[in-house]
Amino acid sequence: MTPTSQMITGQLATLDANATALRARSDALALGAVTGDKSAAEELARIKSEIAGLVADREVLVAAKRRAEVLEADADEDAGIEDRRAHRAEAQKSAAAALAAARDMDAAIAAFVAAAAALDAAEKATRDHVRLAGDTPDGRVGRKDAAGHGHFLIAVVVDGTAKRRNDRTVAELVGAAWQEYLEKEPA
Repeated sequence: MTPTSQMITGQLATLDANATALRARSDALALGAVTGDKSAAEELARIKSEIAGLVADREVLVAAKRRAEVLEADADEDAGIEDRRAHRAEAQKSAAAALAAARDMDAAIAAFVAAAAALDAAEKATRDHVRLAGDTPDGRVGRKDAAGHGHFLIAVVVDGTAKRRNDRTVAELVGAAWQEYLEKEPA
């Protein structure tokens, strides 16, 4: 396993603590070594050699930590590239779904426009035939501009700002408005 910069930082901390302890021991032995205490001088030489080894080890650890940080940064960048690539792929799927939904909406709008024109024409024809039949069409709701009710219902769904006056569908509105003509047999 390749050591991480965090692992190497821990090793450096341990090394530095050992070096500090050795330096303290060296300071304690220094006076004895210069006054001719042979065992103090030998111990001091051994400690100085060990400290020199720790200094060399520290240089290696510092260089290793720098290299580990570079490798980690590269790995983070690679992971970031992969994350961005995955998000781009998801964005492409979402954009395709949005386009498909937009096409469905365009088709629904075209169907609504066609249905509204047909409803307006049928309302006018019904009113004309009612007059020609000798009846007088009243101003009952649903006998004129029922397509406007459909538009209103769509506005309620789309922006939620319009307050619904009733829950009737366009077909229920028109059916109630022309009920006497829908139930009768022509005379």
